[in-house]
Amino acid sequence: LPFPPEVLAVPKAGAWNLHLSLLPEHRGEHPAAWAILDGDQITGATFHAISAEAGAGDILGQFRLVVGDHDTACSLHRRLNFLALDLFRVVFPVACRGEAPKIAQDESMATFHGPGSIDFTRAQIMWTIEPQSLFRWIRGHIFDPIGFPFFVLEGRRYSVKGFRFIDRIQAAE
Repeated sequence: LPFPPEVLAVPKAGAWNLHLSLLPEHRGEHPAAWAILDGDQITGATFHAISAEAGAGDILGQFRLVVGDHDTACSLHRRLNFLALDLFRVVFPVACRGEAPKIAQDESMATFHGPGSIDFTRAQIMWTIEPQSLFRWIRGHIFDPIGFPFFVLEGRRYSVKGFRFIDRIQAAE
């Protein structure tokens, strides 16, 4: 939610936030899931100034992280939390001294995912998606213990809690 200017004016050194993406990409909710869904190979954490518009403040620091081929929304979110903690340890003291660079975000690169953009509890698998996209979609919707992608077969619901992608089937010899 946006902060009113009078609230942002209270802290003398500034008001800051850690966001689990490389802003300006993936502003809003579930940035780890969106990094996977969008096929990002690199994501990261951003330490940024809080502004009146959510996620749009100046960037004071960023750390990058490779998105693994088997990351899920949950595993990537956890790795990003550790990365954000490392980023905080480095940038926070510099920001408190007023020595952190302030880099304006490129609004032309901004993406935003609002409330309800992903519902991990209602992620029914659609088998018509091409295999690589389906693999990313499944990975992007696994968020243990909140929810798992699922499918229904003969009236029974099956949750997908793990996966393995096989890009070709080899004939038995």
